[in-house]
Amino acid sequence: MEHAHGSIATISEELAALRSCLLDAGILRQAQLEVKLHKQRFRAACDSSKWIPDATIDFQSIVRVHGMDDHTLRMLGHGDVRSLALASKGLCASMHHKTSTIYIIAGGEVPGDPASKVERLNSWAGKWEVMPYQMPVKAEDAVAAVLKGRIYLCGVGFNDMGGQVMCFYPHMLRANRPWRFLPQNIPTRRLRPSAGVVGGKLYVCGGVVPGSDLALASVECFHPYQRDAWEILPSMNKKRVRGACARFGGQLLVCGGHTGGPNWLSTIQKSAELYNPGTGMWTMAPDMIVNREAHCAAGIASGVHVCGGCGGDEPSPLRSAEVLRSACGSWVEIPSMLSPRAGAGLAILGESIHIFGGSPVHAKWTDSVERYCPDDHVWEPMPKMRSRLPHLAVAVIYLT
Repeated sequence: MEHAHGSIATISEELAALRSCLLDAGILRQAQLEVKLHKQRFRAACDSSKWIPDATIDFQSIVRVHGMDDHTLRMLGHGDVRSLALASKGLCASMHHKTSTIYIIAGGEVPGDPASKVERLNSWAGKWEVMPYQMPVKAEDAVAAVLKGRIYLCGVGFNDMGGQVMCFYPHMLRANRPWRFLPQNIPTRRLRPSAGVVGGKLYVCGGVVPGSDLALASVECFHPYQRDAWEILPSMNKKRVRGACARFGGQLLVCGGHTGGPNWLSTIQKSAELYNPGTGMWTMAPDMIVNREAHCAAGIASGVHVCGGCGGDEPSPLRSAEVLRSACGSWVEIPSMLSPRAGAGLAILGESIHIFGGSPVHAKWTDSVERYCPDDHVWEPMPKMRSRLPHLAVAVIYLT
């Protein structure tokens, strides 16, 4: 026994010296060694455990088991889960939605009477909550974007309004003062615009002049930390009301919408265009497959995805969806949503697209939610919202 202990001590000493030599020579990194040791120890624990039926299972597979991510989150807390997700690409997709909060803002209960409700998805419980601190004014067809952890709501108001911008500060909820008006209004008052964020700046595009049916092609850009916050940019090639914006690489893609007027249903477009912040110029992009207005768009690694809206040969709420993968390519159909939706809200969590509410038929709205994973090409239902609201503004705040 003493001889065995002596042999173990000698081997340990030699291994420590060998590790030091490899580290000094740059052949081995300490972090690399610790990762390898962790994997070996975890494999040994799995091999000796009776509750794991498959010897090939790994930590990633365990956490991605349905419901296991909830337990992991409650045990570790948001900060550790964020670190865990960032350290593993496989875990990132599974845990991303657990480290974020989705806010559903505005919408309208009945035509002409916009609601001021705000709902939040509690990522811990997987349930929707109605926020106790509603907006100070009502907003119809407003658009939301997130900059520096704050939610900016543009196109606030109805009838003769539309020039104000409200900002929602999640960290001010406990102080009962989460909403504030920006001191600088949008230079051009507008309702039903589209909005997107590229390079840390907010772009507000098109819309309609309040109190009229005059459509706009003008574009303005908001710089969050400049004294003269708003910058007037070159106008789009086409007027667009209820179009959709999405980031496409380092550019801004704007697609669809209608051109206003009393017969606006006949003016719904399938055209799209790109704005290059570097050159300050608009160029036409490939046309969509279907003409759409009141649709939603999302730019993720696999391309710009456009979902739902109102359109088609006889304009009505749509189930169809399509994707543009290259500015020089063409739009490609992807699986249709589970329900038709016009005026729905959209959020990106990881590489998954979430669609909220909207109108499945004219003058009727839904509280349902569904999710699309581009890798699996499948739509699946998600927990329902508390309210049935059309024309939603949706924003996602990631916890740190």
